[in-house]
This record gives sequence, structure tokens and C-alpha cells, in this order.
Amino acid sequence: MKKILALSTLVLITAGCATNPDTLSRQEKNEAYQTYFSDNEISAVKRVNNFKMNNWQSLTDSYIAIKSPFKKRYVIELKGRCQELDYAQTLITHQTTTYQLSKNFDAFSVPEYPHFKCYIKDIYPVSDEQHKAILAIGKPLDK
Repeated sequence: MKKILALSTLVLITAGCATNPDTLSRQEKNEAYQTYFSDNEISAVKRVNNFKMNNWQSLTDSYIAIKSPFKKRYVIELKGRCQELDYAQTLITHQTTTYQLSKNFDAFSVPEYPHFKCYIKDIYPVSDEQHKAILAIGKPLDK
């Protein structure tokens, strides 16, 4: 009976690990994003004028994907790791100028740590197709 219980536990643990939606580590995903930008000749911009955020998604603790009005999409690279970004439901934007997002000066934070600002290293404007491809990085392929 103990062998069956031990075997069942091992099977459940293995199955739990196999259902992980990501196939790459955070570091590997960060490197894959940089490779994607380089391979697709996506250049970073210093600022985005008329910026307003509709929604966002954490890619890793160093990258976020943002959608703004008029279907404009951006991938933001943060300086260093942003604490609790993966688990946050809300993102606080710290902008130096209203309706403008600038690298090096503007930042994001999560409500749990509002004074721990994650400054913007780079802003990559991306198309809808590029956005979808970036979101797919590190995800298993459908069979």
C-alpha cells in the first residue's frame, strides 16, 4: 500500500510539473525577447507621446506588454527586476509628463510596493502580429 501511495504521489508531482505553461526560464525569456527585437529590427524609442494605458500584461519581472488606445502596443523593458510584477492585478504608472511615457525618467510600480519604482530601460513599439509572437515566446506549441 505504501508503494502505491508513493507512486501515486510521484505521478501527481510529475504531472504538476508537466502542466507548467512556460517552457523557458525568466532569463531565457528575457534573452528571447531581445533576440526577437533584434531579428525583427524593432528599435526602441525614447518616448511615447499621447500615452495612455488601456491594459497591460507581465511577461517576466523585467518586461511588460502594454496596450494603449487606438490599438497601439508596446513592450517595455524595465531596469532590473520589478518586485511582485508577476502577481500584481494593478500597475501604477509614474510619469514625469502627463500623456507622455519616457525611458529613464518614468517608472512603474505595484500597489504592494508603490515606492519601489521600476524605471523604464527601453520602449519597443510593436504591431499586433509582433505582440502575439512575443506573448507566445516560452509557451508550448499547440499540437
